Amino acid sequence: MRCDTGSYVRAVNAAGLCGFKDWRLPKVSELLGLVDTSRTSAPYIYPALGSTSWDPEQLGSPVRGYWSSDPAASGYWQAVSFSLKDGNRAQGHSNSYNYIRLVRP
Repeated sequence: MRCDTGSYVRAVNAAGLCGFKDWRLPKVSELLGLVDTSRTSAPYIYPALGSTSWDPEQLGSPVRGYWSSDPAASGYWQAVSFSLKDGNRAQGHSNSYNYIRLVRP
């Protein structure tokens, strides 16, 4: 099986994670809901969600944040990622290392 976000979402739904089969990647606007705007230093994720918002590098490449379902504007940047460490939105290349935080309706 190819290791990509689409395959991962399909596998999670096929397994029925937590009894549900309607998991999906969130939109950037939904990821913004995880940001605690009262925090004055990183990580900016709500503490109850855990400090999983940043990993300095994975296999020699920086981890920029979490993949979203939003497509990138243009060029070879194929998807948008969002950093819960610094709140930055990035046009992410599809081969970049980022986290996945699935949501459901």
